[in-house]
Amino acid sequence: MIPVIEINNISKIFVQKFRDGFKKKIKRHVALRDVNFQVFPGEVVGIVGESGSGKTTLGKIVVHLLAPSTGSVYVKGTEITRLTQRQFRPLRRTIQMVFQNPYASLNPRMNIREHLVEAVRLSGIRDKAAVDRKIHLLLEQVQLSPTILRQYPNQISGGEGRRIGLARVLALNPEIIVLDEPVASLDLSIKGELIALLLKLQEKRQLTYLWISHDIQVIHRVADVIVVMFSGEVVEIIPVGERSTDVYQHPYTEILFQTAQKLQSGQAEVTFDSEMYQRLFTAAIADENEKQCVYYPYCTRYFRAGKPQICQMARPELKQVGPRHFVRCHFPWKEKVKVPDYA
Repeated sequence: MIPVIEINNISKIFVQKFRDGFKKKIKRHVALRDVNFQVFPGEVVGIVGESGSGKTTLGKIVVHLLAPSTGSVYVKGTEITRLTQRQFRPLRRTIQMVFQNPYASLNPRMNIREHLVEAVRLSGIRDKAAVDRKIHLLLEQVQLSPTILRQYPNQISGGEGRRIGLARVLALNPEIIVLDEPVASLDLSIKGELIALLLKLQEKRQLTYLWISHDIQVIHRVADVIVVMFSGEVVEIIPVGERSTDVYQHPYTEILFQTAQKLQSGQAEVTFDSEMYQRLFTAAIADENEKQCVYYPYCTRYFRAGKPQICQMARPELKQVGPRHFVRCHFPWKEKVKVPDYA
């Protein structure tokens, strides 16, 4: 099967120029480093990681809103990283992005109907009656009442805003949708309804999702493949067929799922090693030229193994340890991690 998205060695470095007295200085921030994975038709690929891990930056590169510093992205066999915005325009209908903040992409001076009319006309429909039929069909698909058409962005809830953003994207009939935190900051009941709606649409319209989230419980529930990111790197890729067994081989992945298990079981408090917590916020992030494991300063496995020099001197490669299962660690092994049931 041919992948619909292929990400090859993507890195992104943001450069900030500033003055320190009379001196001009440059600050470089490595947002992504050597990211590689594939997405196949009809899959839900979940990208999970803490804030600042590079998830949203990667999503924007995939939809050609940001240019990578190095590497290439293929969408349905076409390399998009070298295309101008005009050249990429024909692919805009193929791949779309639903942003985390729905209000940022809505004009406060336009009501909801005007927003949807704009999206439908971009799909090529011009006849007024056909536009109205398409709008009502979209509202039905995202489970919203037509009465919302008269409202303005400041009059709708967060859940309604997410559905409107989804309706605008669906108006273009895309094959691939990048979902950036689509259910973040929503009430539990609304979150469940929106997840069910997204999965129903995915199945009905044969969509491919790249689902970005910091919530491991959500990703565990929806994804066919889980991509775990830390500090701009992919540290583990976990296929759906292996998630029911003890196969998490990167120490950061272990922490994510063990913490999720404690939260799922209703444990009142999740505690962390205080020394490890301190290192997490004080350790210097490796720049793009340093050859070391970015996770080693706060890796329990590194300390248990007696601080092996290889972790400080060599950056681990993303090694294949099973079918579509990859780990970036010098010492991957199977820990006894009980996998919670989020279904």
